[in-house]
Amino acid sequence: MARRALGRAWSLYISSPAAECSISGSTGCQSVRYSTAVEAKGLTQLKAFLREDSGKKISKTIRKGGRVPGVVFSLPQEQELLVSFAAKDIETQLLRLGRTGWGCHIFDVAVMNGDGKKMTHYPAVGRQVHITADTDVVENVTLIHCPPDRHVKVAVPIQIFGEEVCPGLKAGGRINHISRKVRVLARGDSIPESFELNVSALNVGDKLHFSDLVIPENVKLLEDVAAPALKIMRK
Repeated sequence: MARRALGRAWSLYISSPAAECSISGSTGCQSVRYSTAVEAKGLTQLKAFLREDSGKKISKTIRKGGRVPGVVFSLPQEQELLVSFAAKDIETQLLRLGRTGWGCHIFDVAVMNGDGKKMTHYPAVGRQVHITADTDVVENVTLIHCPPDRHVKVAVPIQIFGEEVCPGLKAGGRINHISRKVRVLARGDSIPESFELNVSALNVGDKLHFSDLVIPENVKLLEDVAAPALKIMRK
């Protein structure tokens, strides 16, 4: 059942603008990783095991064992951390967060050693998910190491509210979602989960623009503030 739902919600290849990760500061990724569970408190944890090699044959073996191959990229040095996640954990997060939500969510990637007794914690934002179209199997995932003081470009989903009292919708109109997400630059500890737009006072023909969004102080909007985000259209 979970896989059927996953197939409806996701396309074959999912790419977040987090892939365009922009780094500020000169601190090396490995030197600023989380080292204790206390520092990672409050983040959604994804437990992972290190894997030594990559390749189709190895990845196939990993998937047969109920796990998903993954890579955590540590920019700007482009260092890679090869890991694997439990398939059920990845599917749970994809279903919970949705397509855009994966690409702006910070996870605590808890990498366990061979005996599973010790963890090293890496805060990381979702980047890409590869899903097989005919079977809905998650082939692999990638994330970007994102410490709290690092700035990244992400696309944050727009949530709409006020539809039940919207005059334009009551008159038979519909919402034209010109954009369903907002590109922003934010620190790793300040990435918004979503932005809200209130349509409760809109009539047919009215628009809401990116300037109508409430942007937190530590977040920089990368959209044209004069551009419309949605419009109430006639059916």
